[in-house]
Parts: sequence; structure tokens; C-alpha cells
Amino acid sequence: MSRASRFHALLRSRAWVLLMLLPAVLLSTGCDDDDVIGNTSPYTLRVSLSADFQVPHGDQPVNWALIRAADVVTLATGDGTVSATTNPAFTLRAGAVLEFGVDYELRYWIDSNTGGGTAGVCDHVAIDHQWNFKFRAPDNDVNLILVYDVDRVEDVCATFN
Repeated sequence: MSRASRFHALLRSRAWVLLMLLPAVLLSTGCDDDDVIGNTSPYTLRVSLSADFQVPHGDQPVNWALIRAADVVTLATGDGTVSATTNPAFTLRAGAVLEFGVDYELRYWIDSNTGGGTAGVCDHVAIDHQWNFKFRAPDNDVNLILVYDVDRVEDVCATFN
């Protein structure tokens, strides 16, 4: 066997060994389906009401609830007061409660008692401002700023009464 033939045979045998080892190396360094590179749940939720809430709702109480959409379980609740002067007008922090791949709803109502109503009671949407903000499967911490929008009002009193 010539020197060149032996060299080519040696290369083929080494290439064959490397090709056989390659799948093992790839499998040992791969990620499984549960790995999320760079960030893992639970994630935090922070929601602020923008300054445009000040004029219609400044100094009025606000109540909120974080709901897991699939089974309508309440995960966190809170309350406070909409500021008449600061921006943001209100901020809620729900902590590290959001899970990867799960859909959520943030329901809130402002006890505005426009044209009637009862203080401390979630009244009809014509009396108390209400909203249900839906967000899909977070893959990181969630930081939202909601703007005042009367066209997005939705009855959420069943969550609170």
C-alpha cells in the first residue's frame, strides 16, 4: 500500500470515529424542552395606570385581581388609590406569580361612583370604571403601562363582589 493510500485510509477511519461521536456530543450538550435560556419563571408583574387616569379618577380607590385564565383562579389581589398628581397615577406589583406559557387576566375597578353607586362596592360599569386586561403566556417579567380608555371598559364586578 502506498504512503498516500495509507494516509487516506487513516483519514477515513478517523472521520468515521468522529462521525460516530458527534451525536453523543450533541446530545450531552443539548437543552431539554423545559430549559429557557437566560430566564426562568416565575416572573413578576408590574402594572401602572398612566397619568391620564388623574383627572377622571384622582383620589379614588382602585382594586385589582390577577386571574389565571385557564381555571379563573385568583392568584393575587390588591388595592390603593389613584393619584391626582403623580405619574404613574397608580402602580401595582403582584410579585413573582406568573408562570411560563400560562395566560392571565388583570381585572381592576375604580370606585368612581359616577352618577350614584355605593362606596366600597363594585357597581355597574356606568358607575364604576372597570377593565379586564388579558395577556398571553409571558416569557419574562411583565411591566405594563395602561392608558385610560373608556372603550375598553368591561364588567368585572363578579370578581370583587
